[in-house]
Amino acid sequence: MLPAVGAAIVWAPAALWLFLAGAWIKAIVMVAIGVLIIGLIDNLLRPPLVGQGTKMPDYVVLISTVGGLSLFGLSGFVIGPLIAALFISAWSLFAQQQLQRPPLAVEDRPLGVTTQILTSDGEPAVSEDRLTTAER
Repeated sequence: MLPAVGAAIVWAPAALWLFLAGAWIKAIVMVAIGVLIIGLIDNLLRPPLVGQGTKMPDYVVLISTVGGLSLFGLSGFVIGPLIAALFISAWSLFAQQQLQRPPLAVEDRPLGVTTQILTSDGEPAVSEDRLTTAER
């Protein structure tokens, strides 16, 4: 899942440890499995299954996949990233809508919303609801 290193960050130190421990054959098998099987699965199967066009960061895909697997079982492999993608899409649509929306003027506030201006003694001076439109 890490873009630069990928799954090798896990199996390469294990293979190095096996090599330093004197288990050369096991280390060679670990490197072969890591390169041929784990690396190819990560590079060939993850894009079609998770989707390269999701435009989600790899850490979001990782967290949503693990969370989906823990919550929904095997189907969570798809459901987790799907829920994350839906949340990110809804959040970006909401953010776009908020940026295009003009700020509310004082006249556009909902009825019953009052703002009290306090004096230095902490006493209410004048409520904005009592002000006329000309005084605003």
